[in-house]
Amino acid sequence: MALGIKKKVIRDEDAIFYSEIEKIVKNKDSKLLLEKIQEGGEELIDTFRVFVSENFERGKVAELLHIHRNTLSYRLSKIEELTGLSFNNSIDIFRLINTYIYYNIYSH
Repeated sequence: MALGIKKKVIRDEDAIFYSEIEKIVKNKDSKLLLEKIQEGGEELIDTFRVFVSENFERGKVAELLHIHRNTLSYRLSKIEELTGLSFNNSIDIFRLINTYIYYNIYSH
């Protein structure tokens, strides 16, 4: 380790995996879905962000956001309405998780 330079070794299969994930996350769908959620304002973005990051645990999310569970349900319904997706559909959840990852990578 001359000059304090460290090499990071990545296996080929990991590089391929990361490349494929980047393609999925960087697609237009994630950007469009995020824009639709943003139409609902910062409150909906915060709700979306916490809901996905807390693995869809409604009780915990309501507690973290300091809101009633009914308020959380209303906000989630609003997100579903704006995006045309459902938190009860596995394919839609996949798309929403991709949107969450897109938000974390490109919105800061």
